[in-house]
Amino acid sequence: MSRFKTLIAVATTLLLLALLAGMALAEGGTPPAAPYGYGPGDPCSFSVCRSVVAGRVTDAASGAPLAGATVTVQQRSGDGAWTPPSDVRPTTNPLTTEATGRFTWLVRGATGDQVRVVVARDGYVPATSAPRALRADGALDVALRPVPAPVTVEDPTPDTPPVSGTAAPAPPVGGAGTPVSPVKPVAAPKGCAAKQGKAQAACLRAERLAKALKACRTQKGAKRRTCERRARALSACEAKTGKARSACRRKALAIGHEKTTKTKKTTKKSHRR
Repeated sequence: MSRFKTLIAVATTLLLLALLAGMALAEGGTPPAAPYGYGPGDPCSFSVCRSVVAGRVTDAASGAPLAGATVTVQQRSGDGAWTPPSDVRPTTNPLTTEATGRFTWLVRGATGDQVRVVVARDGYVPATSAPRALRADGALDVALRPVPAPVTVEDPTPDTPPVSGTAAPAPPVGGAGTPVSPVKPVAAPKGCAAKQGKAQAACLRAERLAKALKACRTQKGAKRRTCERRARALSACEAKTGKARSACRRKALAIGHEKTTKTKKTTKKSHRR
């Protein structure tokens, strides 16, 4: 009889404990849902992870936040390509930054996945953040560099406005598609043209003398010798100036006529006698 009473007491105690547990659960209510519709118990587990992808877009020069930047989140599984996440909250992708330049997503995927963001904005060079493991912590901040100003090339022609950017090559002569002959290099001067000053004058005198001596070769004997003497004398006169040059040329031109002059003088003296 005492054993039966003991069993009844144990059963009654267990029933009371179960009743108290039910009341406690009723008072606590249903656990609240996670943000963006993810259920409880959905953080990183052995194979699935939910991660916050957030950061801020700033001006690389001033550090000020940039509003109106387009931010696209991308995900890569293993060695695959970068693609938009299939499970992301909010579902808007890309996002547009507001005055603070910030962006935030919750991305769900395998624990070995990687995430990154691609950012673009007018007036700035597009940029991509460094990849980050999905289950790792850290913000994906991106600093955008302003687009460099175009280089202005000044045109020396006063009536032509300056050209922005790289100057375009001139169209080929003869219409589009016509091959243009390469410009031949200018040959370096040779002979007397390569010299200057007195050296050039002496070179030219030598050329004229050589030409005159060549013309004398058409004659023979005494005439040829006289022609060569006269040519050399005239060449020497070119180095003189003014009256000295005129007197020199008269003497040079008189070469070969000395005998005739002497004969005329002798004839005049004979007549006087």
